[in-house]
This record gives sequence, structure tokens and C-alpha cells, in this order.
Amino acid sequence: MSAEGFLPTTQSGNQAMSSDAALQPFLELLPDAVFYRSANPAWQATDAAFKENFGLIATEDPAEVLQTIQAAADAES
Repeated sequence: MSAEGFLPTTQSGNQAMSSDAALQPFLELLPDAVFYRSANPAWQATDAAFKENFGLIATEDPAEVLQTIQAAADAES
């Protein structure tokens, strides 16, 4: 974790890195962190739809763009 600059995702990793004062504020927040659902079967479709459509929010109705992304997620659920 230290070599790559990642925060730990386990309690033991959190404890091992707790002596790093620069990381302490982040480590304190980790127990309440919520990560994206990469294990969710709909994630790949949602991620692709988001990347494909998000830029359209600047030129199209944002609600419609978000509905398109949601529809891609729902289709995979």
C-alpha cells in the first residue's frame, strides 16, 4: 500500500499504517467509506454508459442523460 500510495482496505492494514501522520485523517474516515460496486454485475454496463453519456449533460437535458445511464444499469440487473 505504501509503495503504490493506496489507502488500506482492511482493518489490519489500517492499523499497520496508523503511525503515518499524513494518512491519519484519511484512515479515520475509512471505516465509513463506501466504494463503487465493481462486484455488482451491473457495474460494467453502468460504468460504460456513464463514460459514454456524461459529457452530454452540458448540451442535453441532464435528467434524460441520467435516465439513459440508469436504463443501462437496470438492463444488467
